Amino acid sequence: MVFKTRSSVGLAMSVAATVAGLLFAGAQALADTTNTNPWVAGAPIPPDPAGGGLTGRTEGACASVIGGKIYHADGFDPAGGDTAGLRIYDPTTDTWSLGPMAPAAGSEFYEGVAHGGKLYCIGGRDNAGTPLIFDTATNTWSTGAAIPGGARSGLAAATFGDSIFVFGGRSPGAPCSGAAIPAGSGTSDNILRYDIGTDTWSGAGNLAVARSDATAARVGSHIFIFGGCDTSATFPDPGEVYNVKTGTSSPLSATMPGGGRADLAAADPQNGGSANASHRIHITGGYNYSTGGPGTALNHIIYDVDQGSFSVGVPMPTHCTGDVDRAELDTVYQGDRISAVGGSCPGFGASINNLDTQKLSDPPAHSASATAYSCGASTFPICPVQLAGLTIAFVTGTGFAPLSTVTLTSSLQGALATAITDVQGGLTLTYLDTSCNGLADTVTVTDNFGNTASDTFNC
Repeated sequence: MVFKTRSSVGLAMSVAATVAGLLFAGAQALADTTNTNPWVAGAPIPPDPAGGGLTGRTEGACASVIGGKIYHADGFDPAGGDTAGLRIYDPTTDTWSLGPMAPAAGSEFYEGVAHGGKLYCIGGRDNAGTPLIFDTATNTWSTGAAIPGGARSGLAAATFGDSIFVFGGRSPGAPCSGAAIPAGSGTSDNILRYDIGTDTWSGAGNLAVARSDATAARVGSHIFIFGGCDTSATFPDPGEVYNVKTGTSSPLSATMPGGGRADLAAADPQNGGSANASHRIHITGGYNYSTGGPGTALNHIIYDVDQGSFSVGVPMPTHCTGDVDRAELDTVYQGDRISAVGGSCPGFGASINNLDTQKLSDPPAHSASATAYSCGASTFPICPVQLAGLTIAFVTGTGFAPLSTVTLTSSLQGALATAITDVQGGLTLTYLDTSCNGLADTVTVTDNFGNTASDTFNC
């Protein structure tokens, strides 16, 4: 029986491979073997809604994709400092529109995440560590519970189920740039979890290396963290992979071409408004303030989760003179393409207002994905201990049709109760498996438009 149902975030990839000892299950798309599509310039970011001398040049903003549109909030504008503007980009018309001002100005977010039709801006400076939340359905802003311990900027963040996980960060007064590195005593190795439904925070483990100004992307039940600043005046590389189920993080085996860097951006296909079935994370921009670089030729790299290795993508335009690197930008998935929005060249205050898009050579082969595993007293989420022969299965799915009825089928139990996806095509639920008893169980999720995904786990 299904005894608990909640909504989840809606952008996904099927997961199917073993990388560095981690097993992902699901459908897999062909790898992008050509990777030669050019970047195309889109309409520039318009001036801030506050008007006056403010421009469209922004760095360290909060951005994600919801309903196929890019929601781009706050950010630093050299003409007026941290701003509270919301700008919305429609790729079908290559036009921007203005939304209501955020409750607080801020920058140095580095990650905007989307869940259930809402944009979450967590961290940043100037907002006392209070999450800013924009609801696209009501066109209104609200705030959430403050981050424990006070304001933290330079966070990396990713969603999983009904939670947002945030990684590292630093105190807003400890910058990660130039002679100011290391990023001060405020640089953190903490991992925190924000429960969206209850508006509460809890600890979720620790990074292998304290870092701020990093970037994160999720594939299945694993979140990958790349780059950043640490407390020893270096730029940590390799990155890490965080296992959501166990709450543990371990270093990756591969290092980034061009070396470590901060203020980079990963396009996370499971935190936006559309699905991507391949297991490739696109990482753009960034800068190493100790050695310079990585240089234009290495400002777009791709991490293949299945292979556990990096490759070099088509260089992203920088729109910069003098310094060749573009940092403090946002990079998002839009269906079969990625977009880089704003940034700096690369130092603080050298902001730009450019938007550039690359169509991927490996477009989504599937529109949905599912992740399933058994949960207990020592996993996330914590589930009650069951009698022998019984287990509680946790299932989260993304990329289905929004507000659609989905059917769930267990290979051991047959049909399960139906559920309804959220406005971004996501769902999260748990069910009591009475037949597992150490066997493999395949859970299949299908919406009423025929989008389907499955995952297999051992009880």
